[in-house]
Amino acid sequence: MPVGSEMVPIAISGPVWFIGIDAVLEAVSGVIALLIVLACFRYAKLAKDNRYAPLGWGFLLLFLGFIAQLTTSFAIWQRVKEGVLQNIVEITELAYVGHAAYVLLTISGLIVLALWALRIKEHLHVALVVALALFLAIIGITSQPVVLLLSVTLLAFVCLRFYMNACEQNTAGAWEVLVGFMLILGSQLALLLAPISNQWYVGGYVAHVIGYLVLLGVLAQVVRK
Repeated sequence: MPVGSEMVPIAISGPVWFIGIDAVLEAVSGVIALLIVLACFRYAKLAKDNRYAPLGWGFLLLFLGFIAQLTTSFAIWQRVKEGVLQNIVEITELAYVGHAAYVLLTISGLIVLALWALRIKEHLHVALVVALALFLAIIGITSQPVVLLLSVTLLAFVCLRFYMNACEQNTAGAWEVLVGFMLILGSQLALLLAPISNQWYVGGYVAHVIGYLVLLGVLAQVVRK
């Protein structure tokens, strides 16, 4: 997202040569997220087991977040291409609304994943976690670093839970799930370090896609069984 007035989200950007490639990697991540959703619900249908349903709902929200961001980027590109000065205000509003939708959908997806991983079922605890996370997400809409910090926090809890699970089960699948989420966590940490070096920005996008692919591979194996 572009940087401009106070209404436009503060963005972390990468090297010039990476412009366009990052959008492609985001689209790829969105497709993989959708495949993960389909794999989760297919397993639930075939095995009549809903253990992966929350994972499916979480990644569905992440997928919708990707759609919101890509749709907004395309709409902004169309208006910039028109080259009409009057479109500046409209572009600013589009950037803000699109980024807000992306942030809220993405954080909501991570909340679902965190609640699932931590097995929080007490309604009061669930309400507290959701309210606090969404409150911080709304505050951070105009600052991508704040959103990334919130994402890192939620993913850290997810990784901790799956580390404990991998130690208990000690199976290849359990460790692969941990690796997948660790890569996604690492991607968010890398994006936080992007202002220091553009290489972190590139590494963050690459790690994100690889993490999604690892999780998809594990789910594909589960469905085939």
